[in-house]
Amino acid sequence: MGEVHVASGDSNKDKLRLQALLGNTWNFHFQLKPNQKQELVLNLQEKNGPVCFAGDGLNDGPAMNAALVGVAVTNTMNGFFPACDAMMQGERMHELPLAIQLSRKTKKIIKECFSISLVYNSSGIAIAAAGFMSPVVAAILMPLSSITVVAWAMGRTWWEFRQANQQQQTCRPAQLGQENLLGTFYHNVYN
Repeated sequence: MGEVHVASGDSNKDKLRLQALLGNTWNFHFQLKPNQKQELVLNLQEKNGPVCFAGDGLNDGPAMNAALVGVAVTNTMNGFFPACDAMMQGERMHELPLAIQLSRKTKKIIKECFSISLVYNSSGIAIAAAGFMSPVVAAILMPLSSITVVAWAMGRTWWEFRQANQQQQTCRPAQLGQENLLGTFYHNVYN
C-alpha cells in the first residue's frame, strides 16, 4: 500500500501512546495546524505520488482537499465534509485498504463495460450498414446492449467484492480497540 503517516493536532503525549500501540513502522506528525497538514500532504504527493488522507473534522478539510483522495472519518453519516471524496465510519477504518482495492477494480470493470459496449455497438452498426439487419431487429437489439453492460457490471462487481471480502477475512488486520487514528495517510494509492 505504501507509507502510512499519522498527522494530528494533538500533543506529543498522544504521539508516544500511539507509537507504543503501533510501533515505529508508521510516521507520526503531531501538534500540526490545518495548514501544516495541508503542506505535509502536498510535500508527500510531490515526493511520493498520490496521497489518500483520512480525517475527522473540518480542520482536516485543507489536507483532504489537497490529497488526491480525501476520506472523512465519522461515526454519523450526517456530518458535513465538503472537501471529502468518501466517508467511512471510524470503527471501520481498517477497511480503507479494501475500499482502495475495490476502487481500483471498479475502474477496471468500467473499462471492461466500455469495451463490451464498443464491440457490441460497432458490430451492430457494421451489420446494419451492410444491410443484414432490419431496423426492427436493430431496435430490439439496441436495449440489449445496455442490459448486457449492466449485467456484466453487476456480476463483476459482485464477484470482485466477494473475492476481496474473502481475502480480507483471511488477512484481517488486528483491531486497534477504541483508538481513533485520525489524519492517516496512505501513500501511492494508485500504484
